[in-house]
Amino acid sequence: MSTTTTSPEPYFLQYMSDTRAYHNQKESMAYAGFVLQLAIAGSVAIADCWPPEWIHDQGWAGRLSAVVALLVLWLFLHVMMTWHLQLRDWASVETAALTSLLTRWHTTPPTADELALKQTSPSVLPLTTRLRNSIWPSAPVHLFDFLDAVMVPSALLAARCKQSAQGTATNTRYLALGSVGAGAVELTRTAFF
Repeated sequence: MSTTTTSPEPYFLQYMSDTRAYHNQKESMAYAGFVLQLAIAGSVAIADCWPPEWIHDQGWAGRLSAVVALLVLWLFLHVMMTWHLQLRDWASVETAALTSLLTRWHTTPPTADELALKQTSPSVLPLTTRLRNSIWPSAPVHLFDFLDAVMVPSALLAARCKQSAQGTATNTRYLALGSVGAGAVELTRTAFF
């Protein structure tokens, strides 16, 4: 037996709850990657003998191998961290949009136009922008950019655009800068000391 409700609030409340959980998971994953980077950089910085003796015994080829290995590890962790932070930013914009909608709908019921579904089209970022965002986040990333088309209530689209234009006050760039600094410490110590 199915029941139907005329109020969109239960759906939006559940969606907001899911978006908040997604936000928290992405933030936790990003911080885990950052802490791992700091642990690696700290270990390299305070090690008595870095790179290890067996790398010194192999001459420049061993040192080059160590630099390349650390660079690949740093790049993997850095891209993972920035990706999770960008998705966290998307979730915070989505949560803010939902909060503003539900606040307004608490006193004024939604109109049929606001609940009408509209099809979104993904924005296509050039490959260079996507690569740059992997290292230094600058362009906003939206989860729906990677889907072909999504049906979304028009009120949510409007609220999302408004929140996106206001931007999110995040520490994404500060963490990216810290990650670059940690990578610089690792690579400098490995290559030159």
